[in-house]
Amino acid sequence: LELRGGLRFQRDDVVGARADLDRALALGERPLALFRRGSALARLGLDALALADLDRAEALGHDDPDLVKNRVFVLLGLGDRARAAADAARAVEQAPGDASL
Repeated sequence: LELRGGLRFQRDDVVGARADLDRALALGERPLALFRRGSALARLGLDALALADLDRAEALGHDDPDLVKNRVFVLLGLGDRARAAADAARAVEQAPGDASL
């Protein structure tokens, strides 16, 4: 389910990805699944839920510049500019060549 959710997300089937990842996470909390579901939730405009998943994924050890970058956009959507700026600085440190920042 986790793998299929990731594939669906890559194919822009965000609703299907979320459904698969919800089911995968019901079987146990995994950092990668939380990251993927957080990213899907962000695409769906569910920023508060996305932030919870992204924060939990990081707390469980998911270390990925895309997680920090995604959280920047979620925080901006929630109006938390201070945290977004701090995460943006961290994202640039982690991936200095990333043109999306």
